[in-house]
Amino acid sequence: MADIYIDESIDQLTVDQADYEADSTLNVQLGPMGALSNLKITNPSGSPDPLNLTVSSGRYEANTSLHLDDGADVKLVAFDGSYIGSYNGPIVEVNNGSTLELTPEFISSGQVPLDIRAYGNSKIIYDSTGTNIDQSSPEILIYAMHPGSELQVIGADSYSYIDDVLTFKNSDGEIVGNFKAPWLNDPMELEGDILTITCYL
Repeated sequence: MADIYIDESIDQLTVDQADYEADSTLNVQLGPMGALSNLKITNPSGSPDPLNLTVSSGRYEANTSLHLDDGADVKLVAFDGSYIGSYNGPIVEVNNGSTLELTPEFISSGQVPLDIRAYGNSKIIYDSTGTNIDQSSPEILIYAMHPGSELQVIGADSYSYIDDVLTFKNSDGEIVGNFKAPWLNDPMELEGDILTITCYL
């Protein structure tokens, strides 16, 4: 594990995923005086190894947004929930072919809601395997998913989109993913457990 400790005010910290291939896990910790507006993970060299990411804060007002770009591949293990910026929680933008996986560790810790935006053929993976959490009410907001973007819900067999809520169930009829998604206007197609936002013909 590699650690980045911040105890000052920083507007943006940009991290190259390839710099942490040997560590596999990056822990970004904000100290009592630390403030980080934007954490940006990039992968311009195309590193094939996903980066496990934890973000923790010693402050209540931890207004940190997460941005993935240039094909970044991040497994979110922990993201401090003490957030007062967005009503829906920390903003997470996934851009330009990047992948964000919400791991069972993150989901089971209760560190939601998030405000997720997926652009540019990006992918969101939601894995609640083994968490035994109540998913009857959606906690995560999908603010935007552009055509070509994918949402993979591990274990999903079917989905419904009713009253702005996107719900995924497994073959036993159990909910394995539930999202607030009031602005999904493009057609959607489920193949296996991957929902793709498609373009109008």
